[in-house]
Amino acid sequence: MILDLSLQNTDLYQGIVIHRTGGKLSVDLSDDVLNIIGENVDRIVSTLLPRDEITLTGAAPIPVYLVVFHMVVHRFKKVQYNNEMYQLLIARH
Repeated sequence: MILDLSLQNTDLYQGIVIHRTGGKLSVDLSDDVLNIIGENVDRIVSTLLPRDEITLTGAAPIPVYLVVFHMVVHRFKKVQYNNEMYQLLIARH
């Protein structure tokens, strides 16, 4: 599975206000917003089977990556990160 963490992923950011700042999409992060993202990730991945591999991709604030990684690291055998420059294995169980 590929999970896009960019602000264009409406499933991931459901219930969160996304706005435009300086022509770019932006989100105001708080503990409440990060908790909603965590709940959304849980909803997205909880029905997936098999859970062999997930690839995180897309431009997002670092706290979003940390929350999502925390939610998926023990649910998938392999977690990767991929963007235009890198394809990295970040966890394997």
